[in-house]
Amino acid sequence: MKYVNILSLDRSRSTITNTFLSEFYGGYALGEVGRTIHPVGSEQNSLRESVCSCGSQLEDCEFWGDILSAENVAKAYISKVRALDSVVFDASKTIKHSRFLRSNFPNEELISVVLLRDFSGWSKSVKNAMERNGEGSFSSIGANKHFLLSDIRLFL
Repeated sequence: MKYVNILSLDRSRSTITNTFLSEFYGGYALGEVGRTIHPVGSEQNSLRESVCSCGSQLEDCEFWGDILSAENVAKAYISKVRALDSVVFDASKTIKHSRFLRSNFPNEELISVVLLRDFSGWSKSVKNAMERNGEGSFSSIGANKHFLLSDIRLFL
């Protein structure tokens, strides 16, 4: 089993990279696992309404259902993933989640990929998303919440 952890800023095309790599290598694209097993604030509510890539609600999904109903979701997740005989792709993006993975998988099983998008393309994507979502204007990198909340900014 191999576990590929994708770290990046939001809007850096990590989701499409996650999906492409899983199809190319014949593995599982699990999306942003960190937000699923460690939801924060309103993520808890949106998790109940989320649909898995298999088409099922997460709580009804063959993979996620048992995990999300477990008393210790993180421990149940690690056990379920270890039972898979394939490559797992996780686009969680954050260093905090990466540390969690490093404490649960040996180095020979865990591969971390840092995905850096060119600044011009990334900033245009953020600006368009902010306008589309009514989040105000993009005036400065230092004022952008997607950048300020991301651990990856430390690499830049």
